[in-house]
Amino acid sequence: MSISPLDSRFIEGGFGNKGQKQHYQPPLAKGEWLTASALTEPEAGSDAGSMRSSAVRKGERYILNGSKHFITNGGLAQVTIVFARTDPHAGTKGMSAFLVEKDLPGFSMGKVEHKMSIRGSQTTELVFTDCDVSADTLLGRERDGFKIAIGHKIHGG
Repeated sequence: MSISPLDSRFIEGGFGNKGQKQHYQPPLAKGEWLTASALTEPEAGSDAGSMRSSAVRKGERYILNGSKHFITNGGLAQVTIVFARTDPHAGTKGMSAFLVEKDLPGFSMGKVEHKMSIRGSQTTELVFTDCDVSADTLLGRERDGFKIAIGHKIHGG
């Protein structure tokens, strides 16, 4: 297996905190873990301003709800950068990014896309139903999500 250097760059670069780097860098660098990035949604496509997925803070936790579509490596990645609204009234300025590990309760893989080409990677739907994640999974600060997503798109993700 190989890593996605674009996604891991956001963990290793300016957005990941010390604990995230210590946790994620070893398995990513050894090629033991794959990453995915989950921005695209059924009703919004890649229009981040129309995103419906939400992350509601409950003390030191966030509760994620929503679905993502056409996620490359979605069913294979051990960690996914998930974009969700933490402020539903702030448009793209209300987006945040979370590092969500597979197999968490409330995080499931939906439909696997059967593509005509690019079959070397799996493309799936990801579903979040009351997925409870630690506040420590927040990548960067709350409301940094759009900045992270745009950086990802600019650099080829």
